[in-house]
Amino acid sequence: MFLKTQIKKLTDERWNVGFIQNSTENIINGEAIDVKWIIHKYKNSWFADPFVLEVTEKEIILLVEEFYRPINRGRISKLTIDRITNVLLKCDVILELPTHLSFPLIIRKDSNLEDFIKDIDTDYKSSAEP
Repeated sequence: MFLKTQIKKLTDERWNVGFIQNSTENIINGEAIDVKWIIHKYKNSWFADPFVLEVTEKEIILLVEEFYRPINRGRISKLTIDRITNVLLKCDVILELPTHLSFPLIIRKDSNLEDFIKDIDTDYKSSAEP
């Protein structure tokens, strides 16, 4: 285990979010997968586990796990991406706790996202482990 920890410290693990440009039918028929990756300049973060929040003519808005290296854990962030260039325009931290967070499941109801986030039980010690 010690060796694995040391190797992990020396390597640069990076994840990113991309959008597949092919149709499912073309992929099944053997076409090479064409991925359009998000372009960003965040050196201390990587992004994973995307959930689509909204798509407009100009932007794609996702909730993602943002693994932020300075705190060595994931937090939930909202990414605003230019739909044409795939450039990350904005990254807003939505939820950060003293524990690792990932897979930002979206539940749509009458209230907006901000109201839903405010109602989340952020006492990470209150949930019983299975």
